[in-house]
Amino acid sequence: MSVGQLAVSFNAVLDAVHDKPFSSAMFDMALEHGVYPDLQKHGTGFLDLHDLSPGAALLAVSWWLAKVVPSQLAHVNPPRRLTIITGWGKSRMDWDTTDIKATIADFIRKLARPQLSQRNTGRLAIDARRLDARRLQSPFAQKK
Repeated sequence: MSVGQLAVSFNAVLDAVHDKPFSSAMFDMALEHGVYPDLQKHGTGFLDLHDLSPGAALLAVSWWLAKVVPSQLAHVNPPRRLTIITGWGKSRMDWDTTDIKATIADFIRKLARPQLSQRNTGRLAIDARRLDARRLQSPFAQKK
């Protein structure tokens, strides 16, 4: 099975189970199989959600905030801003009513209450100075 075929399959499954306790293990499995190789193609201060379904995108953000961002915030000179690339939605089909940017913005506001900037249509910028790494709770943060 190709990575593209795996991505379609994992996107469908993660949409269905993103709110279940075992969803983080499913997302980890996708990462182990190289299904989402471009998540951090712009560096660790960026998360690129192109080609992810809404459920997969929620799990990717949760994973990133729990596994990647805390080490960034612990640096002597932590980043001032973290960026989540959602895309503009221009490749979305006419029948598709999902809005990944709105879904992710809502999730982040509920999770960590950082200041979000939405000036760029296809990105969410998080003021990292207002983000408390200790408050980043997710199924990923509970794993050893």
